[in-house]
Amino acid sequence: MTVDYYVMECRAPAGQAEAMVAEWPDIPGIDSWWSGARFEQRIEEPVRCVLHPHYTDGLLPLFNDEILLMTRHLLECIRGAGVNNLDCYQAVLIDPNTGHEYKEYLAVNVVGVVSAANLSGSSVAPGSADRLVSVDFDGISINLEAALGFKLFRLAENVSAVLVHESVRQAVKGCKGFESVQFLQPGEWIG
Repeated sequence: MTVDYYVMECRAPAGQAEAMVAEWPDIPGIDSWWSGARFEQRIEEPVRCVLHPHYTDGLLPLFNDEILLMTRHLLECIRGAGVNNLDCYQAVLIDPNTGHEYKEYLAVNVVGVVSAANLSGSSVAPGSADRLVSVDFDGISINLEAALGFKLFRLAENVSAVLVHESVRQAVKGCKGFESVQFLQPGEWIG
């Protein structure tokens, strides 16, 4: 079976430290970085995020939480695959223990969400009443026609999921330093 889309995540290898962001900025006028909408107001840069004081080791090239953060190098690989729907803003990750600022990160707004889940073919967790934004999946079936050939998008049915086309997966795998970036088959994704 050919898989055209994957859910992109990032995890440290087993047994290795993984940094966590504990404090995200409250930016006036921005309700969510997951809405898929282009921001109308100016974003003050850098976007300042603070690491958890107990989890500062093991910085990853991608953090997908309140704000999608990625390193410049990862962004270059993704854009090299033809992704053109990302608005990016300079960001810094701050180590609260030392005050050190990691400046190689960008805050990324994925412009556009796509309703591409085939709900009848997906495994929806019992009790999940939502059908948009926060469906609780135990595996997704993607409607390839609805994906419209997008290279990277947030899934409208669960906006925490960032889906990438096979061509993006291959581009990232071809770049060095991204062993922690994972590409899950949609049927294996739980979220």
